[in-house]
Amino acid sequence: MRWSSRRTTLVLSLLLAPLAGCDSSNPSFWQPRNALLPLVPLDNQVAYVETNSHTAFLLDPADTTFKPRMVPVGKTPVTAVKHSGGNQLIVLSQGDSGSASAKAIPPQLAIIDAKPSVDPIAYTLAGRFDGLAQSAEGRFLVLYHTSSTQNASDTGLFNPNEMTIVDFNKPHDPTVAIPTKSIRSLGGVPTRIEFSPPYPFAAGARNLTVVLSQNYVTILDLDHPERTEVSVPLCPQSAGCTYSPDQIVFDPANLNIYVRAGNAKDIFQITLTDLWPALPTDGISNDFHASLSMLSVGANPAAMVLFDTKNGPRLAVLAPASKSLVIIDPSTSHTTTITTTIPSNVMIPFTVLDATSTPRNQAMLIDTTNGNSSVLFADLEQVETTAGLAISDAPLRASASDVWPLLDPSGKCVSAILVLGKSSSVSAFTVVDFATRRFVDITASSSFGTPYLETRSPSRLWGVNAGTKLSWINLAAREGEATLAPSFVWLDQNVTAIHALAAQSADSHRYLVVEQSDPDSIGNLTFLDADKPDRATARTAYGFLFSNYLERGQP
Repeated sequence: MRWSSRRTTLVLSLLLAPLAGCDSSNPSFWQPRNALLPLVPLDNQVAYVETNSHTAFLLDPADTTFKPRMVPVGKTPVTAVKHSGGNQLIVLSQGDSGSASAKAIPPQLAIIDAKPSVDPIAYTLAGRFDGLAQSAEGRFLVLYHTSSTQNASDTGLFNPNEMTIVDFNKPHDPTVAIPTKSIRSLGGVPTRIEFSPPYPFAAGARNLTVVLSQNYVTILDLDHPERTEVSVPLCPQSAGCTYSPDQIVFDPANLNIYVRAGNAKDIFQITLTDLWPALPTDGISNDFHASLSMLSVGANPAAMVLFDTKNGPRLAVLAPASKSLVIIDPSTSHTTTITTTIPSNVMIPFTVLDATSTPRNQAMLIDTTNGNSSVLFADLEQVETTAGLAISDAPLRASASDVWPLLDPSGKCVSAILVLGKSSSVSAFTVVDFATRRFVDITASSSFGTPYLETRSPSRLWGVNAGTKLSWINLAAREGEATLAPSFVWLDQNVTAIHALAAQSADSHRYLVVEQSDPDSIGNLTFLDADKPDRATARTAYGFLFSNYLERGQP
């Protein structure tokens, strides 16, 4: 395994630098230790954000010199993520409120493209947020406060229900602060944000976001952020109500939104009524109306799936407390309840082809909390007509603690891993093929730590044995390689995290990024070919976060 020559140069430069002046008259030499946000894997690069110097470091595994590209970001960066809409790094910074002697620095949203030829964009913000949610295609961002005490260290007042909506399809002057939007409070604060697919209103397709809060949800029209939000209380009365929205299911074809909430025994159905052609003209009212109804489950629901039948859409809901699977017709509120042999709390939907090559909606039902050593298969479309005959069980050699779905290249769920034991340190698991309902048991001779799953086919499960033994198992067929057979590579240092990049780098290799023990936060990564891992071609980048350390600015 090769090490970057930069390590020798770096150590030498740091040894020589104090000789030039490390006495008390030159205190600037003693810079703060690196403070890093978590590593962000991009499509074919990796990025760190160092908060003291507010600098982003982008490293290309194909660059054998391992010289990072350094890009300044806003003061006090708090969140760094990959843009879901492209090969870009998004960095949210809170700025600085200033003081009597120091000018305030505004918060900022930085968009850094992986291509050096594309200039970074820095949007000025009007609010100091720490939470960031983005739509699946990356068009929309919602910035918000993750808790009501998020700004406890800031002496200024703030509104925990304030947020900023960013639409990358609309031009905006980066130097002009993006305005904030305050949503109505019904006694709670945002806990999570979900984005809808387009809803087909007569006046045009509409993208919605649902803000989850204790006892209520808030609906916003992302295409018209200036319009008033729609608050939907879930409780008939606020006293003694503790509903925590846990899951949102969107049904754009029928203009419905379904909410599953902890401590509630119903599924909440929000129906959106299109007001076309009687559209409001005041510029702030919505062109749809929201109404709430309850779909009875009879016990606390733990999972919910929407599927289509020849008679219209149906909801499949698990109620583990009553050991039941409930099928609900949202259009009539009619329910069909089937008693199950285990209290399932996880449902993995999938489709299989019947004898006429017609896709049929099915699901695997799993209990991950009570120690049951079996799983159930449900033919969802047959439950209403054949009741319990539509459900069959399959034994496991041990109880499952977690379930990891696996996808084919089109994104269709085709199989799953049932983790037997702790998911943080896997010692055994079972691979289930949905088409054949074939179960394959895999046992590790020692714990499979730091597991990382490539869910998209050809999928692999990566992990670590004995600290430095990088192991993997092919979960799908690969040319010239065995399926469900373990392989391994020995590395030189303890592995702390694993990431498989999605795309090839400039050298036509797709890389596996291995984070290794780095107590001093100077940068310690090993890169391997993700498709053909080999110690002989592995390369380690060590100390790259000290690039230009003495020259770069510090707060």
